[in-house]
Amino acid sequence: MPQYEFTSESFAASLSTKKYVDVIYVIDDSGSMSPYQEAMSANFTKFIQSFEGTDLDFHFSVISTSQSGGRCPDGLMNNSHTNLTAAAMATDSAAFVADFQAAVQIGSEGSGDEMGLWNLKRHIERFGPESGRPYHREFAQTVVVYLSDELDHSATSPAASEPETVETGTVSDEDNAATALEYLSYYKEALGKEEIKFFAITSAGLNTVRWNTLVSETGGVSASIDEDFALTLESLSSFVTDQSVFNLVYMEKAPKVDEFMEVIVNGELLPVDNWKYFHSNQLIMIDKTLVKEGDQIDIRFHHQVNEKHIPSAF
Repeated sequence: MPQYEFTSESFAASLSTKKYVDVIYVIDDSGSMSPYQEAMSANFTKFIQSFEGTDLDFHFSVISTSQSGGRCPDGLMNNSHTNLTAAAMATDSAAFVADFQAAVQIGSEGSGDEMGLWNLKRHIERFGPESGRPYHREFAQTVVVYLSDELDHSATSPAASEPETVETGTVSDEDNAATALEYLSYYKEALGKEEIKFFAITSAGLNTVRWNTLVSETGGVSASIDEDFALTLESLSSFVTDQSVFNLVYMEKAPKVDEFMEVIVNGELLPVDNWKYFHSNQLIMIDKTLVKEGDQIDIRFHHQVNEKHIPSAF
């Protein structure tokens, strides 16, 4: 049996701890979308300017609504793993902006059967925490930005064996809402988190029950695709930068097993539901509503050691 010794780390809480956010842009790439993609591209500086000078570590990805056809079907990214990140912006901000502007102009050669819900599922499967090549991080806040002038035609369940096209205009509002909630549950499980935020930019005249349900259920924001994109993207920028709802703390010592851990704030033991440990990154995520600047945080855990160093009475 492995043997463990008691170890601890103590420090003062800092609310300036780096925040992490992953933003997934789901862009309709059907024939009518070129003007809207161009508007988002042209006004991107309105979005990114509030990120400058912050301690926000972000990953952006751009995907399409096409399950087949177009430039990046079935959840593939229209950007690389390195060019739409905070590190890329810090290295060369002009190149970063140009890369994003090119990525969101995803083209209009995709399918007229928009499957944003399904493609988001496939994207998370391809690049989420369990993918083996994770781009979306389990400890980051996830924000999904959806841009489309049409209804979603994804399969009625993420568990479907095939991404069959569904004429959602003939489906009841109640059933479309149930479909959206089933996809939301799937996203949360696949990403390993309880909270995802949705920002939907859609045609005001459409009965987009699926995406409106996701926005409403997650406390997100909706906007009209026909409004001034400069104002829309300013609103989106504030929305994204406000989504970092946790403090992340880096641990110098990595416990071998997190089930032996305790997190204590000002002498009070935190319930396990209020924090989460990420072993591969040596990070602990703590609900920031439970700590303030300067609070004393103690983390106690057991660390595996060589058995011959353990006293017989241990």
